[in-house]
Amino acid sequence: MRELIAPGVAIILVLISAMIAAQNGMVALSIKDLTATQIGTQLLMLSFIALVIERAVEVYVNNRFAGEQLDDSRQSRLAGAKVKTLQAALDAETARALPVGVSADQLAKATNAKQESIGKWNDEISETLEKKAQFQESAAVSLDKLKVAKRRAAMTAATFLAAIVALSGVHTLTQLVDAFPADAPVFQTKFFMFADTVLTAFLLAGGADGIHQIVKKFTAISDDITAV
Repeated sequence: MRELIAPGVAIILVLISAMIAAQNGMVALSIKDLTATQIGTQLLMLSFIALVIERAVEVYVNNRFAGEQLDDSRQSRLAGAKVKTLQAALDAETARALPVGVSADQLAKATNAKQESIGKWNDEISETLEKKAQFQESAAVSLDKLKVAKRRAAMTAATFLAAIVALSGVHTLTQLVDAFPADAPVFQTKFFMFADTVLTAFLLAGGADGIHQIVKKFTAISDDITAV
C-alpha cells in the first residue's frame, strides 16, 4: 500500500506545483552557454566543499561519541581473560602428580580430590564461556545501535553544515541559469532561490562521492555528444 501512496503523493505535488507556476505566470529560464570545462570546474568546487563538510562531520562525530564505551564488549574481554586464567589452573591441576608411597585409601582420596577439583574448574570455565557468549551477543547489538546513532548524527550534522553553506551563497542552479527575464514574477525568483538552496544543501550533504559520480556521468555524456 505504501508503495502506491508515495508515487501518488509525488504526482499530486507535481500537479500542484504546475498549477502554482501557471497561476503566477512563471516564465521559462534560459541556460547559460557553458563549456564542459566550466561546468566540470563548478562541480569540482562543490566536491571540494563537500569534502570539507565530510571532514568537519567526522571530527564532530568522533568527539561526540569519544566517551561511548561498550560495557558488554569490555565484560566480554574480561571473561575471555578469565577463561585463560581458569584454563591455566585446570592444566596445572590436570598435570599435578598424585602422591606416591601412600596407602591405597590415601591415594583414592587424593584421586577423588583431584577429579573434583578438575570438575569444578571445568564447570567454572563452561559458565564463564557462556557468559562471554552472552556479552558478545549483547555487545554486537550495542555496536549496531552505536553505528546507527553515529550515522544519524553524521547525516544531521552534514545536512546542517550544508544548509549553512548553501544559505551563505553557494548555489548550484544559479551558476547554470542566465539572468532572470524582466517579466519574471518576484515569486518565481524567490522560489527559484529557495529550490536552489535546498538542492545545493542536499547535494553537499550527500558527500563528495555523489558529486564525483555526477562529474563522471556528465563527462561521459559530454564525450558522447562530442563524438556525434
